[in-house]
Amino acid sequence: MKKLSTIAEVRHVDRPFGIGIIILDRSDALIHYVEPDSADLTTTAADVALHTTDPPVDKNFLHMFDSIWQNAVPIERKMRELRPASVVSV
Repeated sequence: MKKLSTIAEVRHVDRPFGIGIIILDRSDALIHYVEPDSADLTTTAADVALHTTDPPVDKNFLHMFDSIWQNAVPIERKMRELRPASVVSV
């Protein structure tokens, strides 16, 4: 994540959505669901994807993505939270 965050804005969501959303030029959308509890990255029967070029559907996916994005925290903040607190000697 650290390396990726140097070239793109990365955010963290505490809940495991299992959902990926790709919006291309606000006219093409791909949403996919991967079962978050899968033991590995192999495909399961619960995995599904939807591709659309229908403007109203694309717009709804964009709103869903924006809502998730706005409620996510920047990855830098999350990494700071996960770092062990340094011990200060007195």
